Amino acid sequence: MAIVVFILMIIFLWKFWPENYGNKQTEATTSFILASHILQAGTFIPYFIKLPLFYVSDPRIVLLGLSSAFFEASLHIFIIEWTPVLLIAANSTDHKSLPLGFIFAGFLVRIDI
Repeated sequence: MAIVVFILMIIFLWKFWPENYGNKQTEATTSFILASHILQAGTFIPYFIKLPLFYVSDPRIVLLGLSSAFFEASLHIFIIEWTPVLLIAANSTDHKSLPLGFIFAGFLVRIDI
C-alpha cells in the first residue's frame, strides 16, 4: 500500500509541482553578498527581536505551539518511563525476560495509527 501511495505522490508532484527557478535577472552571488553585508553590519538583530512578538500577537500560533510542545513532552516522558514500569511488572510475575524491542516497535506502530 505504501508503494502505491509513493508512486501516486511522485506522479502528482511531477505533474502539478512547478519548479522554482528564482529571479533570473539576479546573479547567484548577489544574495550571498547581501546576506554577508547584513551579518557584518549586525542589522539582523532587530529581526530576532520582532519575530517572537509576531508569534505572540496571534493566539492561534501560541496555542498550536503549546499543544505541540505538550504532546511531544508527554510522548518523551512515556518513552523514558515505559521500560522501568514494565520491568517492575515483569519482576512481580514469573516472566523474567521481556521482548522490549518488540514492545517498543508495537508502541511506535500504535502511535502511527
